[in-house]
Amino acid sequence: ICFYCPGCLYSLLICVDQLVSKLPIMRAVVEGGCVLCVFSAMFGLTFGLTLNDTWRCSSDDGCQLNGLCVEGICRCDPQWVGVNCSKLNLGASTVAYSGMQPNTSTWGGHPIYDPQTKLWHGYFAEFTNHCDLGSWTTNSITVHAVSAQASGPYQFVSVVQPAWSHNPLVSRDPATGDILIAHIGCGRIGVGKKPKNCTDLAEHPITSEEDSGRPEVDGAHKLFSGLPPCECPHYGQLPAVSCQTLQILRSGTGPDGPWMDETVAWPLMNTSQWPSILSNPTLLLPTRPGQVTLLGFNGNTAPPDNVQDRAHAGLLVSHSGWRGPYDLVNISKNTTTGELRHYLDRHGFAEDQVLFRDKRGHVHMLMHGFYDEFEGAHGWSTDPEGITGWEFSATPAYTLEANLDGENVRLWSRQRPQVVTEGGELTYLFNGAASPNANHGRTFSMVTEICAHGTAVNGRCPSGDMASSLFI
Repeated sequence: ICFYCPGCLYSLLICVDQLVSKLPIMRAVVEGGCVLCVFSAMFGLTFGLTLNDTWRCSSDDGCQLNGLCVEGICRCDPQWVGVNCSKLNLGASTVAYSGMQPNTSTWGGHPIYDPQTKLWHGYFAEFTNHCDLGSWTTNSITVHAVSAQASGPYQFVSVVQPAWSHNPLVSRDPATGDILIAHIGCGRIGVGKKPKNCTDLAEHPITSEEDSGRPEVDGAHKLFSGLPPCECPHYGQLPAVSCQTLQILRSGTGPDGPWMDETVAWPLMNTSQWPSILSNPTLLLPTRPGQVTLLGFNGNTAPPDNVQDRAHAGLLVSHSGWRGPYDLVNISKNTTTGELRHYLDRHGFAEDQVLFRDKRGHVHMLMHGFYDEFEGAHGWSTDPEGITGWEFSATPAYTLEANLDGENVRLWSRQRPQVVTEGGELTYLFNGAASPNANHGRTFSMVTEICAHGTAVNGRCPSGDMASSLFI
């Protein structure tokens, strides 16, 4: 028995199966603008009920800027599906990068294409000494790996930055060609900490003597100069903002480095109004003259609530390029107290932002854990610059469900979303992931194809020819 509420923004469907215990409801889906309730009888008989009175869009904003609103119906871009274009059209998933050695954990990253080498160059977080995600503050390093295809698999090349270095996100500056890696850490482990030894192989990161043919991990210190201390610089008013993030590695000579570690988000403006924790940065660089630079992060909220450690989506803006200065944006006013608050949104836990522009120039973000309800969240801005006008979907862009190496699974964890775009079109989603029953143990860097020629069939994206044949 299905009850449908046409007055809701998102279709409310309540299915009750207590009345007929031997007639269980198998599924209820919202697809193609219709609500379809599918029942399965004891002998396999099926019947359906379609309700065409559904929510209708009034503008492209109602389609989350992932499509066009045409006569009240969302015409989604191929990479998005659903009545309001809220879900990524995902195909098969596989391991993109699994580390230098067997039984090594990694935690996300993604690639850029280099026309000189004709290779995809990926930058990933990896844990030394066979440690897992629980050792991310002491054993995480940033590594460089390459593949002939964007989907991988990626083969280790070198260590870009030793511990502590975590959650890298790579981009290329269109103006200079420089390769930039926004990340947490500065290549030095915090005071009083040291790398953990999670195996009996070594007390320190494994060196070339223990694994012939592989560059020495500690040799990565030679790849860059000017390593800053891990203490946090600050500018302007106190309190100082946590320097867990806002570091950027820069290479002006190509994907192999050498790398300079630059403290870029300083000076910071109006720091007395800032959150006290900033983490997991993502850069969105200008693609045309006069455009601003955006730096997304997750942190706690503005004063006086910045004593909390809950993560929220935040956004910095620079009108002078990626070196700053940066200011916190999207100021909102408390209607009761009149107090100004400087944060992007505070609707629950959110972290691991990635910012991207679509083919129409709209700015979007994906993130992990929004509203404390699901893994993959989507936000979009109605402002061409992406500074204000942010809205967020109440439904997940992706979930823990994946077709991993040909098997439909429910992952233990799926975080750190990053995307590959070509011409403003999404092509691949990268995540840090853990397999079922991993219980925050071994993790890997996963890549998922984003379908552009029709909905995935048996976990795989159809080719252009196959997609056309489905509608003949």
